[in-house]
Amino acid sequence: MHVFRIAKTNRVLLGLGRTGQTPGSARAYLGSSGPVNASISALVHPTLTPVTQPIRCARVTLRTETEVCLYKPDHIVESPAGRQFNDKPIHPIKSLRWTRFVRSADTFYYYSIPSISKQKRERMKLSITKSEFLRGLSRIQSIVEKRNSMPILANVLIEAPKKGKEGTLHLAATDLEVGIRSLHQANVSEPGGLTVSAKKLFEIIRELSDEIIKLSTTANSYLEIQCDRSRFTLAGTAAEEYPTLPEFRPEKTVLIPATVLSEMIDRTLYAASVDETRYNLNGVYFEVLEETGAIRLVATDGHRLACVDREIEGDTSALTSGVIIPRKGLGELKRLVDEGDVDEIELAFANNSGFARKGDVTLVMRLIEGEFPNYNQVIPKNLTRHLILSTDTFVQAVRRVALLSSERSHAVKLELSDGQLLITSSNPDLGDAREELDIDYTGETLAIGFNAKYLLDAIAAVRSKEVRFSFQDELSPSRLSPPDDEKTLAVVMPMRI
Repeated sequence: MHVFRIAKTNRVLLGLGRTGQTPGSARAYLGSSGPVNASISALVHPTLTPVTQPIRCARVTLRTETEVCLYKPDHIVESPAGRQFNDKPIHPIKSLRWTRFVRSADTFYYYSIPSISKQKRERMKLSITKSEFLRGLSRIQSIVEKRNSMPILANVLIEAPKKGKEGTLHLAATDLEVGIRSLHQANVSEPGGLTVSAKKLFEIIRELSDEIIKLSTTANSYLEIQCDRSRFTLAGTAAEEYPTLPEFRPEKTVLIPATVLSEMIDRTLYAASVDETRYNLNGVYFEVLEETGAIRLVATDGHRLACVDREIEGDTSALTSGVIIPRKGLGELKRLVDEGDVDEIELAFANNSGFARKGDVTLVMRLIEGEFPNYNQVIPKNLTRHLILSTDTFVQAVRRVALLSSERSHAVKLELSDGQLLITSSNPDLGDAREELDIDYTGETLAIGFNAKYLLDAIAAVRSKEVRFSFQDELSPSRLSPPDDEKTLAVVMPMRI
């Protein structure tokens, strides 16, 4: 006999486990005789109506893994055996899965549930090569959630839907903002699935010998790993409890060369803001230019800006223009394109999500909602002072001088005069530094200050042997770009020194 506390609020059904127990998965409270087909937790469902009268008693039954039934008191009938529920539930609730627990201050009402149905789980059995399995697990390590807000997000979802020598193993991971799904060739003896710790599984597989790895699941959601004479048993959870990733089904996709996309990300991602209070700047703005059909990436954090345009073959009109791709999603996309096993990446945007596909690997990103600032107003035009500097020489000089700059501002001063660039820094607690460079410059003298870190990041993103450095005055933004590429630029705001 299992006693549950039941409360129903507007759009939320709560079940908090046995009386007096800490809220958690229902499986933990129902003994070790076998897995239960769903967890008693909080379900948000749009069809539930607000409750105006208290529910003095109620029963929840778990009929299948996708159907839950709530019985209300007016469907209780009296019998010689005592109070019973009739067979027809008042609220059959269809759901994809039970989600996280919700704590509530509402009054709880009690009822005894004599039995809970159990789900017969398929016991997955398969074999896969170490290299194939390790490649899939390594992709997801930076995606899985490392915080404890939802422990299951630290897991990887492992599924084998069909058996056969030409079967496939599906790996999936998400942090609810970015998700990845990949297919891997495997010899599947029995279909099934579960979730286990992504980090521990990766560490185990990495240390195994280069042999065929055999995976199998037990009735209580443990994963058994066997390779040569090594055996591991890893605790897991049911696959049904893992969040669902959106399917990659856009109407149209655009093929973008992998090398072009990787270069564009490299030249812009560094400038995206990490300040969570400026959420609309925590990503890179993606735009399709109407005049040329070229794609543009723009990023800014308010102190610097990066912008790059590239024209690609084919029709880019199918891509949604004016979306903000989050930093983490773009970083995962960069890792995907840098694997080097394909020449092109499929890209699409739909329903506030970004999709990227490379062969059997699909990356899903939740786009940032918000309005990106008018970056065209920030990009300086008609600058009057220009320098062509050797990238290596200039970078090394700035790094040396910045060693004695303020720990907080990293400020360095650039002083222009005929044929000379003087770079200086000053720190009352440490001392002063200065270095002179010979340059091809004639004109009025100019002294302008910069954050050395911002300046070095911008020069690194230019990625050329020489950099074109353009100024207007000591208060206006400065512009850096390759001498032969006006479609790549970086803007750095000056500092008062």
